Amino acid sequence: MSGIERFPGVSFATRGDVAMVVWDGEPTLAANKWVIERAKTEVMSRFPTVLLVQIILESAGQPDAETRRYIEEAFKTHLQPARRMVTVPIGGTLAKTIVRTIMRGMIVVAGRSGVIQISATVAEGLDSLYEKASAHTPKRPEVEGLLRQMGAFPGEPQGRREARA
Repeated sequence: MSGIERFPGVSFATRGDVAMVVWDGEPTLAANKWVIERAKTEVMSRFPTVLLVQIILESAGQPDAETRRYIEEAFKTHLQPARRMVTVPIGGTLAKTIVRTIMRGMIVVAGRSGVIQISATVAEGLDSLYEKASAHTPKRPEVEGLLRQMGAFPGEPQGRREARA
């Protein structure tokens, strides 16, 4: 894959064995299915194990019950090749707390607590991700650059709106 793909509410990109997701809108069932399908097609089909990082911006909503059930099932089945998955909620204290609470519940139900982690900042999340880097993992500045283009660093001039212009 050479660029950033977009579905309503979410951006997706891959480099090497890393899949990157930035949520900025409603995490609908359709959007989550699209993300899982992209991850399976673009990275999981090419590497025996993969790294996943998802940034959840404050503008993203919360998944409904049906979508949470799908995500929990995806953690158990489709995301088995993940050797590390990091989620980073971005925003105010309330938004971060809600994301952490939902993610922790899904992690427990899925039984993937050793693989799935929640980080406080993008830098901390990438530190955790790169603990499991392989020979197929791109250099960190490349991943940071793509995340920046995807809008994962709100308030910075290289966010998605400026990158598209």
